[in-house]
Amino acid sequence: TIVWGNYAVVGVNTSPDFVNPSGNLQIINMDSKQVIRIMDLGGQPDSLALSPDKTFIAVAIENERDEDLNDGLLPQLPAGFLVIVDSSSSDPMDWTSSNVDLSGLDGVLYDSDPEPEYVDINEDNLCVITMQENNALVLVDLSSGSIVKSFTAGTVALDMIDIEDNGIVELTSSLTDVPREPDAVTWIGKDYFATADEGDLDGGGRGFTIYDTDGNVVYTSGTE
Repeated sequence: TIVWGNYAVVGVNTSPDFVNPSGNLQIINMDSKQVIRIMDLGGQPDSLALSPDKTFIAVAIENERDEDLNDGLLPQLPAGFLVIVDSSSSDPMDWTSSNVDLSGLDGVLYDSDPEPEYVDINEDNLCVITMQENNALVLVDLSSGSIVKSFTAGTVALDMIDIEDNGIVELTSSLTDVPREPDAVTWIGKDYFATADEGDLDGGGRGFTIYDTDGNVVYTSGTE
């Protein structure tokens, strides 16, 4: 959910199952508490963000995997994508949307099944997208709808961690070459963004990382 002026904008997942994902964007007048418009998204929304100048709303259409199917391994189609809503009009009835295909990109582990997770937008209307299970990040220029860059989130070494599911907290183990698997992401100014490396499919980085827009790691929390 985001707030645009007097409106709450809510992404609603209406998917009946994993292979038939669906969802919409519901725009609510907060004075009347009425839904004034429903925009079909064509898939299952996860995260949405409003640009600082309020001219764009980015929606990550994840079309998430079934964790009980094939041990949750990817790919599991249909593929997710990005929806760009042009919210430059003060009247939500005039808003329009377009889709950005995120398949086939560099640095994505399963490029046929991107599963975008989380989005954020900087003041240049550059959108950063995390692909958690794919251990990847994508930058999209919302003004043109073009992909600027995609790259892997990289790997980390984890020390003094608990890896045994035995009901006991034992911070005595280590792992190497663990994919970070970023979940949430937020811009730090125009040139840097930070990711929460939660992990999901392969364990995950268990920390946070700061990148520049070229995809370079400028800080990683390590064991801190």
